[in-house]
Amino acid sequence: MSQTIQLLNQSGSILWQTEISDDEAQELKKCFSGETRVKDVGFLTSLCMPVRTYNIKYFAKDFFLPITLNTAIKVKSVILRLFAVLILGAVDLITFPLRLVTCIPRVIYNSQKKEHPLLKFLREKNVNLNFKMHYVFVKIVCDTDPRNSGSSTYKQGFVSFVDYPRLDLQIQAVNVFSSGS
Repeated sequence: MSQTIQLLNQSGSILWQTEISDDEAQELKKCFSGETRVKDVGFLTSLCMPVRTYNIKYFAKDFFLPITLNTAIKVKSVILRLFAVLILGAVDLITFPLRLVTCIPRVIYNSQKKEHPLLKFLREKNVNLNFKMHYVFVKIVCDTDPRNSGSSTYKQGFVSFVDYPRLDLQIQAVNVFSSGS
């Protein structure tokens, strides 16, 4: 029985794929649960501290106006977006002192995190990681009978390499899961 791992982007196209051994498949399945899974951060937490501190773009987004930039401006209706920006912008301004106090501890916490096992696996396989890869949709496919071409998805899921505010993660994940992959 052969097994393949596939990495897909938001549009559902395959970024990379390779055959893997049973041991590698067992190890990679741990990426979907337990301690290795990156947890999305809730609304209140993302309101009180900058979640993503690994690059300046996301740090600024999460530090200055996290709810406004991650949620309010993505509302489809123009009138609702206007109200959301005004109300959530005021909430962001009120909670700014909390983010200012929690900023340095969060940077230290994020810098001491271990490397994600899937990211480590990809580096060992010399996968080109030059593209901006903060999250990826992973499929582990196993061929139950090579003569029958009966490929079946054994394990699949959304794997994030960094913490994300919950609402921002859900909005970005919609394209991946609705692509039919």
